[in-house]
Amino acid sequence: NLLVGGNGFARGAFKTDGTLWVWGRNDDSGSLGQNAIVNLSSPTQLAAPSGNWDKFKFAEYHLMGLKDGKIYMSGRNGSGQVGQNNTNSGYSSPTQVGTDTTWANISLQSYIGDAFATKTDGTLWAWGGNYEKGYLGQNDAIARSSPTQIGTGTDWATDDGKLSGGNKIVGAIKTDGTLWTWGGNSYGVCGVNVAFNPAYPEGSPSQPAGFAGFSSPVQVPGTTWDNITSNGSVMWAQKTDGTQWVWGRGDNGNLGRNDRVNYSSPVQVTSDFRVTFVTNGSISGFEYGGAGFKGV
Repeated sequence: NLLVGGNGFARGAFKTDGTLWVWGRNDDSGSLGQNAIVNLSSPTQLAAPSGNWDKFKFAEYHLMGLKDGKIYMSGRNGSGQVGQNNTNSGYSSPTQVGTDTTWANISLQSYIGDAFATKTDGTLWAWGGNYEKGYLGQNDAIARSSPTQIGTGTDWATDDGKLSGGNKIVGAIKTDGTLWTWGGNSYGVCGVNVAFNPAYPEGSPSQPAGFAGFSSPVQVPGTTWDNITSNGSVMWAQKTDGTQWVWGRGDNGNLGRNDRVNYSSPVQVTSDFRVTFVTNGSISGFEYGGAGFKGV
C-alpha cells in the first residue's frame, strides 16, 4: 500500500509484515521520522517505535502514524501541529501525542499539517495552527498544541474513510450516516449551498459575511454517507449505495461531471466507480481528489 505525501515529494508504504517505509523529501524538520534531516532516495524503514503500524498519513511537512491505539507524529511544530503541548520548532523522529491509547482513526490537512483523530469512544479531536478559517472546528481561530475535542459528541464514526482533512476543508461522518464539514469554503466546498465568491479574497474585510468558511462543523444535506475525501477546493464522497457525489470547484473540470461548473451542494457523478479499501485502510484510492478509484 502506497501513500503519496501532501507535498508530492514524499512517499510511504507498508510491507506485508506491517513495517512502514518512507522516502523522498525530508524538509527542514525531519518529517520522515528518521531522526535526521536528510532526503531519502530509497525506501527506509521507520525504525522507531518498532513493530507493525496500523495507519499513517503525510502532509506537506508532517508524518502521522497510528500504532497500538497510540498516535505518533514528526515534522514542523511551530504552531503545535505535533501535539506536544508546545511550539518547539520541530521533531525529526516519531513522538507520541499525549498518553492516550484509544485512538481509532487519523487524518492530516495536506499542507499545514493540522491533525484530526477519532477515539474508540466516538469522540473527535483536533490540534494545530487553526489559522483564520477555524480549521480545528472550535468556533475560533486559536491554535492548539495538544488534542482538543470538537464539540461533545460521541457519535463520530471511527472506521476508515470517515475522516478527511484536505488543504482547506475538513469532513467527518457520524455513525448515523450524516456528513459534517468545516474550514474554508472556497467555491462552496463545505457543501451547504453557500458559495464563496472568488471576487473577494478569502479573509478580506470586503468578503461577504459567512462566505469565508465555517469554524465549527456544519451538516451537508443527505444521509447514508459512507466515505469521503477532500483537498483544498473539492470534496468527493460515496454513499452506502455506492453512488458517488462531488462538490466544490469544478471550473477546471476536476469534478468528473463533464462540465466546468462550481457546485456548493453535493451533485452525483454518473460514472460507475466504487471505493475499495485494502489492508491498513487509511491507504485508499480515495486519497487526494478522488484519484485512483477502483471499480467493482
